[in-house]
Amino acid sequence: MNWKISLDRYLTTPPDDGFDGYFDQIVESFTEKFWDKHENWILNSKDFQTLVENCFNKGRDPKYSSKIIERAFNIYHKPQLI
Repeated sequence: MNWKISLDRYLTTPPDDGFDGYFDQIVESFTEKFWDKHENWILNSKDFQTLVENCFNKGRDPKYSSKIIERAFNIYHKPQLI
């Protein structure tokens, strides 16, 4: 391989810090019921992304993190009963 091509690939490819795999493991660890009801929130919410980043930065196990996120959602994102 040409050294210019390999240098360009090295400089333009972000390093793999493991976050993508961690994110996938969390999503796979959700219960079916939670995934089915809140798929849109999981895939599109800034709040969800922040929760995952916090768990990743603290070094928490992905399965444990999925339970934390499900519980946090059920406590803070359920519609308020009046």
